[in-house]
Amino acid sequence: MQEGLAWRATAEQARAAGSFGDLPLVVLSAGWGRARLDKEVRQAIDAMIHTLHAEIARLSTRGRQVIVTDSTHGIPFERPDAVVSAIEEVLAEARSSPSR
Repeated sequence: MQEGLAWRATAEQARAAGSFGDLPLVVLSAGWGRARLDKEVRQAIDAMIHTLHAEIARLSTRGRQVIVTDSTHGIPFERPDAVVSAIEEVLAEARSSPSR
């Protein structure tokens, strides 16, 4: 819960990272499971998903955000296939890039 409430500090750290250039990037975001959370925590998480995660994806010209609709914060446990797919996509893009 404290991590969720600290999203503003996390957002500033992400913004300070600068550009990733044209490195392939996939940002996975939880799509559900927030309804039973405290309103303040839910708002922080929604802001993170819709603001911070989108901004992180834009750090690369080849970045994109994927909202994993049937997952919560535990995407690696609930939807490991989505994680594997994102990794495979990034690897394929990296291998096909002439500059790498």
